[in-house]
Amino acid sequence: MSGAPIGRTVTVRDRSLRLWHLPPPVVRPGGAGRPVLLLHGGAYSTMAVFHHPHRPAGEETYSLLEALAFRGFDPYGLDFTGYGGSRSGDLVPGGMEWFLDDAASAARRIRARTGHAPIVLGWSWGAQVAAALAETPDVSGLVFWGGVWGEKADLVPEPLRALPRPTGPWRTNTREHALADFLTPGSHDPRVADAFAEHALRTDPRSPSASRLVFLSGLPLFDPRRIRHPVLLVHGEYDPLAGRADHEALADALAGPRVAYRVVPGADHNIQFGLSRAVFFDLLRDFWAGAGSGGEVGDA
Repeated sequence: MSGAPIGRTVTVRDRSLRLWHLPPPVVRPGGAGRPVLLLHGGAYSTMAVFHHPHRPAGEETYSLLEALAFRGFDPYGLDFTGYGGSRSGDLVPGGMEWFLDDAASAARRIRARTGHAPIVLGWSWGAQVAAALAETPDVSGLVFWGGVWGEKADLVPEPLRALPRPTGPWRTNTREHALADFLTPGSHDPRVADAFAEHALRTDPRSPSASRLVFLSGLPLFDPRRIRHPVLLVHGEYDPLAGRADHEALADALAGPRVAYRVVPGADHNIQFGLSRAVFFDLLRDFWAGAGSGGEVGDA
């Protein structure tokens, strides 16, 4: 596969952010060269969660950036303020508007560079930001992956309702925390989990607490009725942070021209690192190639 992602700079107000880019080797059917903006979760940055260092010979990549580039997309990944290449001293996001400003600025930079509004793909916490961004014309579509809507509090998964409130602006990341998403035996290769923990802690030894503070301040953080783009909702079968009832309610509320809800069999919260990852990667390609048109709910 192609070389390392290229680090580009996005300026947002008075801060500079890192926008990673992995150009596709060739334009293939499916992705058709479409730009995609990846938004990471609340703990680890783009290079940790979307560009895993494990490279198994003859197997599907564990890097989502590589998987998308190989399938013909033009993928970018943003590090939010305070994460990865966007760390600047003790500066942390000041609230949801900071995350949204970061993402909107990256989307506009991609559009200026490519001539096309990107599809925005958000994972976990990044799904909340991606959905809020999808209320605007800065993007052309949304992948809501492993997120939560939360209009009805009783549909929010219990592990999220039980999250403790942070006591400071930063949290120190640990190996135990880095391995927390590798929950389901048989869903992943233990060597991949170990490699991720080492890589993630090197990339993000600490993370801002802002995403959790925003999350705990009250849901929902976006209005699906304002989203007018095609939307793919997706999570793993064993994802404890993504509830089916919450996703079904979200699918019903979305106003876009094309909505599909898919559950990837055998997968956990971090599908990109699991044994079902190729199913997920192909699902992304097929949906944006036009497969799965109309309102659909089901397994991938």
